[in-house]
Amino acid sequence: MTKEWVVTQARSALEGYTLQARQTPENLKNVIRRVATMPGERQVLLVSDGFLPLEMRSLLGDAIDRALRAQVMISALDAKGLVVISRTADASRRYFPGIELAALYDLFDAARESAASGVLGEIADSTGGQFFHNNNDLDAGFQKVLASPEVIYTLTFSPQNLKYNGAFHSIKVELVNRNGLTVQARKGYFAPAGLLDRKKQAEEEIQQAAFSREEINELTLGVQTQFFKTSAEDARITVVAHLDASTLAFRDESGLHITSISFVTLLFDRDGNLITGNQKDVDLRLGDPALAHVRQSGITVKIPLKVKVGAYTVRVVARGSEGGQLAALSKPVEIPF
Repeated sequence: MTKEWVVTQARSALEGYTLQARQTPENLKNVIRRVATMPGERQVLLVSDGFLPLEMRSLLGDAIDRALRAQVMISALDAKGLVVISRTADASRRYFPGIELAALYDLFDAARESAASGVLGEIADSTGGQFFHNNNDLDAGFQKVLASPEVIYTLTFSPQNLKYNGAFHSIKVELVNRNGLTVQARKGYFAPAGLLDRKKQAEEEIQQAAFSREEINELTLGVQTQFFKTSAEDARITVVAHLDASTLAFRDESGLHITSISFVTLLFDRDGNLITGNQKDVDLRLGDPALAHVRQSGITVKIPLKVKVGAYTVRVVARGSEGGQLAALSKPVEIPF
């Protein structure tokens, strides 16, 4: 066993961990996005053995921001269970002889465990959730973090000089007389975002979904393709996208039901290179009868694309402006020579 082999194996293990760890914040954001459209109290349970904070803190910060904006509470359960720091007290850990060396490794272990679980605690604390850790009774942990508080209050206030800039503002809820009671509440709120901030967020979410290979089903989307050749080498593709509007969110304003749906269509070649794309926005301002019709019939759009003959993958993303509901679907299409 050479030094180079050990270094290679260590780097490979670290890259594997980093790749897996980076998927967790993205998956968490996807879950939050889905839960955000549901009625009532919204809570997500994150079960993990912790994260390396320097690598994950910024990525998980985006998930925390999304949860706060969507009013989703995240509770966390540390899957490591009871943590034993002293190597001399854990039969599964290598023992290093010598008091000074053992104490030094104990310090390293304590710092690592504190950092890894600290990120989980920060997620729960920032969103008003509970954090269960350092306990092997995971059944009790699930019961604790999923149990609803005995009393829930909804507190409201009107901030003065409110600026529509999407900035975060800290808040603190305290009890005058605790009497053994504890407060479980989020640590702040985001001011309403301006039009440019909402537009930027929508563009980022659409771009992320468009270049992902995953199917997203917050809304139900169907895609069909039609094509005809205009010459021996050229063709036109018509992408027909049908969106089920039965669960599409609307904003009620002045007796109308309002929303806007962005349909983005991208065409990739067999090597995954982007060839062309198009976007079509559908703005709806509906009365009650028209809303009932759209709920039942759905929304259909046609997007034309000019291409060369060959094999492609069509990627269609649909996003509603109210609640940011997403749908994304890929479909292969081949135009023979």
